[in-house]
Amino acid sequence: MLHRYLGLLWAFFSVLGVGSAAAQLKPMYVKPLESSLAPLQIQQAHAERNEPHKPVHWFYTQSDSANKTQPQARTYISSAALKAWAFKQDFWFSRDKVQHFAACFFIAFSSRIAATSILGMQKSAANAFAGGIATFAGFMREVKDDHEYNNIFSTKDMVANLLGVLLAMVILTFI
Repeated sequence: MLHRYLGLLWAFFSVLGVGSAAAQLKPMYVKPLESSLAPLQIQQAHAERNEPHKPVHWFYTQSDSANKTQPQARTYISSAALKAWAFKQDFWFSRDKVQHFAACFFIAFSSRIAATSILGMQKSAANAFAGGIATFAGFMREVKDDHEYNNIFSTKDMVANLLGVLLAMVILTFI
């Protein structure tokens, strides 16, 4: 898993064209160090290779004309590539779908219980209220995912959300 993360991190920086940071980024800097002596260990590693200690700058703006006219161009290109990658990683049966299903199920179930016990609503009105709240919560989560640079609005996640709400509504009609 760590190798996949390092590969994605390297791809992200190379697509952005971060210049000198990409040259400075080595796996030893990215690897999590477990002791509190991490800065000392990095300095010792530099001293062993007879290199001066250079801090890694994560973002570096190049002074070419493309960056002056459209500074966000590389970000949009990398975002499109990451969204395409996220679309390929969106499978029907995954842990993410179970989480969406369970979250909407529990939101609908708890909203119905709260609507009947706290707000004093009738069961049919409370069911409609709870279904609407849970569906809205699932939809807004997908909208938030779509606004992230490396995520998409997943219809598969929305189906899992709606199935969770549907199961909650079926159970709640008999309670």
